Amino acid sequence: MNGIFENMQSQFRELKMTAIMRWRHEKARRHRRRLQDMKLIGVVGSSGKTTTKEMTAAVLSSAYRVHKTQGNDNLVTESGPEHTILAAQLDDEFLVLEAGVDGPGQMQKLGRLMQPDLAVMLCVKPAHVRGFGTLEAIAEEKGLVFDHLSADGVGVVNGDDPLVMQQAQQRDIKLRTFGMGSDCDVRLVSAESRWPERLQVVARIDGHDHTIQTRLMGTHWTNSVLAALAVGTHYGLSVDQCAAAIGTVEPFWSRMQPCELSNGVVVVRDDVHGEKFNYEIAFDAFREATAPRKVLLASTYASAEPLRDRMEALGRHAAEIFDYAIFIGERGNYAKRAAKEAGMASDNMVAFYKYQDAVEHIRSELRAGDLVLLKGRMDMHLARLYLSLLGDVECTRKSCHLTWLCDGCPKLGLSARDEVSGPIAPPPRQQSRSG
Repeated sequence: MNGIFENMQSQFRELKMTAIMRWRHEKARRHRRRLQDMKLIGVVGSSGKTTTKEMTAAVLSSAYRVHKTQGNDNLVTESGPEHTILAAQLDDEFLVLEAGVDGPGQMQKLGRLMQPDLAVMLCVKPAHVRGFGTLEAIAEEKGLVFDHLSADGVGVVNGDDPLVMQQAQQRDIKLRTFGMGSDCDVRLVSAESRWPERLQVVARIDGHDHTIQTRLMGTHWTNSVLAALAVGTHYGLSVDQCAAAIGTVEPFWSRMQPCELSNGVVVVRDDVHGEKFNYEIAFDAFREATAPRKVLLASTYASAEPLRDRMEALGRHAAEIFDYAIFIGERGNYAKRAAKEAGMASDNMVAFYKYQDAVEHIRSELRAGDLVLLKGRMDMHLARLYLSLLGDVECTRKSCHLTWLCDGCPKLGLSARDEVSGPIAPPPRQQSRSG
């Protein structure tokens, strides 16, 4: 009987949540119709949405009243876009909305809700590929946003991504392109990022070259810079205005975010997105970096590949770039063995099954001048390792269904230490979610 009762309770909670989400969605649709004088910009793509949204909002805020998605609360399955639209005011001139999908059929619903005046499509990559099957299916889903543009709407698209261009060009819409191609409206001339120097982009617009200095680490953010420039100049801002605004945008929480600790250690937090291509991006940025010692603190990436194969690949790549490696999670010894075979000294690597087993070692091993890459998937919650440098963490969960950073979680139980201090993310609704 107890099992039947518990099942009924679970079904009731699910029905109640579904009803609440439908009500919130309809309420957001009605509110969107009231915002007729406001321009809505939708940002879609497999990666880079949050940073592009932040840069675009910063650019437009230099001349207009702007509302934006908080954190990256972007999934329609979690009512993220609805929250953003409902928070918009009637006197807002722009709303920059981050639009995320993780399964088929969601962009139609999201597009009808947004009714964007401008849609930015950044890229198509194998994020959430298991929900779609192929890259082409991902592109088709994201491309549906263009079907919901206003009558004079504009698509700002990545001219270097053939899947993006295919979706844009098969529709009768006005386009503004960015990329390396000679015919792009915002053309990339060069991009450099070699830590400790941050990303610097040279872009050509209307035949003139402009230098944009950012606060970001890694050349993979270049498309975010170009997209923000394309949007800003489309709405009448000068390139200088756009560049000044972009230069104020700090790295978003746990997206290749350098955190400078009081003991002289720099931890680059990149512990949200865990697809294989996300690891490759982070490793490329560290390959170009200059530091007395480069340290890897990582679990493995998400993939259908066998865990052993993933850990061995992680070890081999670590040996190519890093001076010291700390592997977290199951099959860590396979990563160690592969790193040793690739040339890393045995004394320069360790493996731990649980994050809490690694805490004391990390505290004693890291030293001033170290540049540390904290790389993992959201479900591993490796943020607790970073936070353990700042204090004692009570949470020891092996798995957790929560899809936000640990920093502001009430279950974290962080007691600060006097020895080391560093930046901590705000509470969940204000920071990031995993979509």
